[in-house]
Amino acid sequence: MTITLTDTESRICAWLGKMRHIAARSAGVKDRKQGPQDAIATDVEGIGGELAFCKACNAWPDLTVGARKGGHDAVVAGIKFDVKTTGRQRGRLLATLGKSVDEVDAYALVCGTMPTYTIAGWCWSPELIDWRNAIDLGHGPGYALEQERLRPFASLLGIIDTDARNAMQEARK
Repeated sequence: MTITLTDTESRICAWLGKMRHIAARSAGVKDRKQGPQDAIATDVEGIGGELAFCKACNAWPDLTVGARKGGHDAVVAGIKFDVKTTGRQRGRLLATLGKSVDEVDAYALVCGTMPTYTIAGWCWSPELIDWRNAIDLGHGPGYALEQERLRPFASLLGIIDTDARNAMQEARK
């Protein structure tokens, strides 16, 4: 699924990304990007990917600015997601070795750059946070999954539809 953010959404992402970067560095949160790209651009693109994922799932994005370390970026059908964004269309889903399998329920990979992103797929946390997925891509060791090993986005839409149907049935009781 491909999502193109509006001009307004792109401006919001640019502002949020810059403010989150400043807040995190001011609070002493270490930048854990796994590549040579600009740190602020990485934060801005990360917010863009999160917003695109939320739009695709009809979920509310996290628009907070304060310093954050770990945790989830979105809740979809009760599933806590950590959304990872890469500018590489064939990029891998990456997480640092410091991640705990219990930190979030699932991970999503979003590929693209402002304003257009593609939801490449998703996986349950134990599918990524597993020592068999440890790899060093030249910027320190981390966990990585190729896109072919991810669940298709359509399978998440099925979970969302089921959750919505169940909620509707409960409301009718």
